[in-house]
Amino acid sequence: MPLEVLPTPYGRPALSRLTAAVAAAKAGDPLAPVTVVVPSNHVGVTARRALAAGGVGVGPGTGVAAVTFLTAYRLAELLGAPGLAAAGRRPVSTPVIAAALRRALRDDPGIFAPVADHPATETALVATFAELSDVSDPGLPPCAGPCATTPASSPRWPTTRRQRPRWWPRSPSSPT
Repeated sequence: MPLEVLPTPYGRPALSRLTAAVAAAKAGDPLAPVTVVVPSNHVGVTARRALAAGGVGVGPGTGVAAVTFLTAYRLAELLGAPGLAAAGRRPVSTPVIAAALRRALRDDPGIFAPVADHPATETALVATFAELSDVSDPGLPPCAGPCATTPASSPRWPTTRRQRPRWWPRSPSSPT
């Protein structure tokens, strides 16, 4: 079945329309694959649970067998992965970011020198990296004062030098 966009009001009408769309896409075959693109993982879980409970407004039998719920970012990642893998690049994960941050803190801790070995520093920097990873370079505010003199002043400092040739970024909301 081709791509179909079905705008609908929020709530029960959306779940009812989703149930009908999945049933139509399955066309009587309970194992027919169907992909649903959702705005967030939370919405995907809610939609999956509604379908698993028998759906809304169509009756029993729609179910969730062979129904995949993906965010738009995850769909783009799946579509782009073969080309990136052919170029020798892999998706970055939270442990890879954490390892890069530990190495960068070890090599040049800058203003983080007093707390560079503390686990909370790594945790905070990983969270900061995740929060700012989707912001374009022009969108990042410039750093002024003492932090402007260290490579650590950029929240992307571990990825800019070491990771870009081998990894591609993932959305903070993506599973790791």
